[in-house]
Amino acid sequence: MTPPPPPSPRRTAPWLALRLRFLVFVVLSVTVVALTVEEVGSRFTRQALEDEALAAAGATALGVADDLEDQARLPTGPELEQLLINYKQLVPTLRSLSVLEHQKKILTLIATTTPQPEGDLVSLAARAVASRSPAMEPSGRGPDSLRLVAAPLDHLGKTYGAVVVGMSLSDMVRTRQRIRQIQASLVILSTLLIALVVDLVGRRLVFSPLRTLRNAIEGAREGQRGRRAPVLRADEIGDVTSAFNDMMTRIEGFSATLQAEVTNATAALGERNAELQSSVEQLFEARRELARSEMLAATGQMAATFAHKIGTPLALISGYVQLLLSEAPEGSERQERLRTVHEQIGRVTSIVRDLMNQTRTPLLRRVPTEGGTLLANIARLAGPSAEQKGVTLELDADARAMPLLADIGQMEQVFLNLVTNALDAMEQGGRLTLRARQEGREIRFEVEDTGTGISPSVKPRIFDPLFTTKEPGRGTGLGLPIVRDVVTAHGGKVEVHSEQGHGARFVVSLPAALDGAVDRTETPPSNQSGKA
Repeated sequence: MTPPPPPSPRRTAPWLALRLRFLVFVVLSVTVVALTVEEVGSRFTRQALEDEALAAAGATALGVADDLEDQARLPTGPELEQLLINYKQLVPTLRSLSVLEHQKKILTLIATTTPQPEGDLVSLAARAVASRSPAMEPSGRGPDSLRLVAAPLDHLGKTYGAVVVGMSLSDMVRTRQRIRQIQASLVILSTLLIALVVDLVGRRLVFSPLRTLRNAIEGAREGQRGRRAPVLRADEIGDVTSAFNDMMTRIEGFSATLQAEVTNATAALGERNAELQSSVEQLFEARRELARSEMLAATGQMAATFAHKIGTPLALISGYVQLLLSEAPEGSERQERLRTVHEQIGRVTSIVRDLMNQTRTPLLRRVPTEGGTLLANIARLAGPSAEQKGVTLELDADARAMPLLADIGQMEQVFLNLVTNALDAMEQGGRLTLRARQEGREIRFEVEDTGTGISPSVKPRIFDPLFTTKEPGRGTGLGLPIVRDVVTAHGGKVEVHSEQGHGARFVVSLPAALDGAVDRTETPPSNQSGKA
């Protein structure tokens, strides 16, 4: 059983199928790439800004330390605070400036620009003093975050304090936010522009050729076999279009070839039907001829029986009349009457003889033929009847030449008689086998069926005239006697092998023609005419 075809995918609007999905893919791809680039750039920018701010804080801390190191001691409170205020004004991003003094290993905050310093100034200053190098420590949270940088104060190799600079990153955060907003706007604008450009290019390079190709395919599906799609460019889509055009050309050629094959097959089928009709007509004609022969044979048998039964009394009567005629006086009235009776007896005898001559089977006219050809013709004639009854007809003839001298018409009637009986014995179908073999100087023909067979009580009488086991109106009982007489007239013999319920096999043995000799003698079949 042929599997059902897979269901076709659900169709969408023409411009929604590929074009929209392609644009969505492009927009998503560009957006993802742009956002990724923006994020990576933002991180690098933020790091660069932080590094720059921290570098500025460190430079400020070192600058303040350098100014203070030039003095042998720290300035007084107001002077130091003014110095810190001056530095803060020079660098607007500074959040705070603090100075811690280191005495007796204790760091003390002595000046600052903010009332409430943020972060752990002492700890960071201690790290800078201990390492005698700048130290950095983050402090604070959120967008207004703070970064602290400490620088030690040295004079003549002695560390006496530290400067702590607090750098505010709030401006940097605001700047980064503005940059991100600008970048987002650029991403949206560039994405739309790229989508528009891609759509224009894709429509020109992909979608328009695909739409043209699809229209051509739709036309071909509707039966427009001559529909072709124009090849716009020599690219992949052009290759697909060229392949489609080539396929349509081949389909047209295949359709033309198929139509020619269908026309030829139809013509051949018509010829075959005509031959079959001719074979059926020949079979009907052969059966009509067979029926006529059976009627003539029946009449001949009846005439022979009648002649045999009436011939002896007529002969006796004729003898007695001739005796009485010899004893009658010459010229007497009794002699004239006896002579009249004798003449009438002769006329009756002549009538019986004429009846015998009219009902006698025609003489055999033998011509050269081949056993295989003869049997193949019988198979051809019997084929339609066998098919109608559901019987399988098998022909098994020796491929070698089997020369035969026979009256073809009489022998066809012989085999048609046997085939008809076999088909009548297989009302429910079966197998009918026709064989021909040459065995030495003899050609053996076999007609074998798988029908009901012949019972032992009937078998001895099947060749008796007017004996039949068929229903009234279906047989005359003269078919097999004619078979026997015709075969005997050809110098052959007929044998039957059968068991009831296991079919029957009739074997007809005829002498083979030697060296192509032609026997042109004309011999009537025996037992088909009698003597009056």
